[in-house]
Amino acid sequence: MPEKHLALMVAKQAKKYGARTALRYRENDVWRDISWQEANAQIRDAAKGLLELGIPEGGMVGIFSQNRPEWTLADLAILSIRGVSVPVYATNTAKQTEYIINEAEISVLFVGGGDQYAKAVSLIGTSPYLKKIVVFDKTIPLTGNDQAIYWHDLLALGRKSNREQELAARLKRADMNDLATLIYTSGTTG
Repeated sequence: MPEKHLALMVAKQAKKYGARTALRYRENDVWRDISWQEANAQIRDAAKGLLELGIPEGGMVGIFSQNRPEWTLADLAILSIRGVSVPVYATNTAKQTEYIINEAEISVLFVGGGDQYAKAVSLIGTSPYLKKIVVFDKTIPLTGNDQAIYWHDLLALGRKSNREQELAARLKRADMNDLATLIYTSGTTG
């Protein structure tokens, strides 16, 4: 029987295609590749990192970023733990973002750049739900903010994690009827 849950399909493709390119992106005018093998490793590490942060099955996790490889990898990591991705428009205001965080009860929010990071940080004290910010852009200074970590720190947390069995159990329960994404349209937040 073919795998029908997206997280399982990606893992299967990673085994099949290994070192072949899964994602290609441009950084500083240079094209860079991420292999299927590396993408799968980052997805698994991020998934175990999210387990370490306490995301339950069905838990909502926000992604507040422009398009970038980490966006896709984070989305697949969320699906791997049977969580629900909640994309937030990269240009949303802090107030619009706060509405979505509170409405969806998001405790972990991935952010892309400095603008999204600044808006997310402004919500740490005001939202009863937001507890952790994971920053994709490693050039953004996080000094003095204990609630923020870099993407690579989440991956390191996952690599050190002993939650491999929990991840495997969640993937085993994965079902094509799982809620994958909760989308708030531009009109939702006024």
